[in-house]
Amino acid sequence: MSIVQKLNAVIDDRYIHSYSESGNEYTILTENQKDSTCKDITLRHQAMQRVLVLNIDLQSATENIHPFFVEKEKENQTGTFAGLRKKVDYLIFCERKSKTNLGELETFVFAVELKSKSTTGWHRQVKAGHTFAQYLISFLHIRDGASLELKKNKVIYRCILFNSKASAEGANSYEKKGKNSQRRKFAQRQKDKKIYELYDEFDHQYCIRQCGNTYQLKTFAC
Repeated sequence: MSIVQKLNAVIDDRYIHSYSESGNEYTILTENQKDSTCKDITLRHQAMQRVLVLNIDLQSATENIHPFFVEKEKENQTGTFAGLRKKVDYLIFCERKSKTNLGELETFVFAVELKSKSTTGWHRQVKAGHTFAQYLISFLHIRDGASLELKKNKVIYRCILFNSKASAEGANSYEKKGKNSQRRKFAQRQKDKKIYELYDEFDHQYCIRQCGNTYQLKTFAC
């Protein structure tokens, strides 16, 4: 069994948003916030063998996925313990056959956050998602560390923000100062066929896209 198959088999069904083993299917992501202006995003599974989507932004998930921090963070709303229980909206695990190594799989893990307006703190949320995904996969390795299938599974982590204020092309000019400079960077990434930027503080690669659109998962798998 692959990483995605194993995760689907062991994770509590309450957190499984969708699972498919067909490239003909799709997933719809929704921001679960009152007065949200981030319209639903459709992600098509074309070219992916398996796709597992976890909904981490459930009302019960804040306490359930971070049980060690609950009580002291409740007691200390500011200072050392504040904000430890960050979580991301969705974790997407998808896999395909490696394009370079015969017989191997590539598993892409996308930490996905949906925001209507302010993007404050989103990098911390996707980093929390990234870290939680590593935790889940690490336990598979503890149980099946010698598994040939896991050894042939390359894991690649990426972070995605879907935001109402992003441009249709994905240029995140609103996030940084210097719109002209940002547009030039985006144009260069398009020329180089690169969609991700590096966020230095947390050392993760991220991209920003507009809510309300349909995307192919394979375009993020790079």
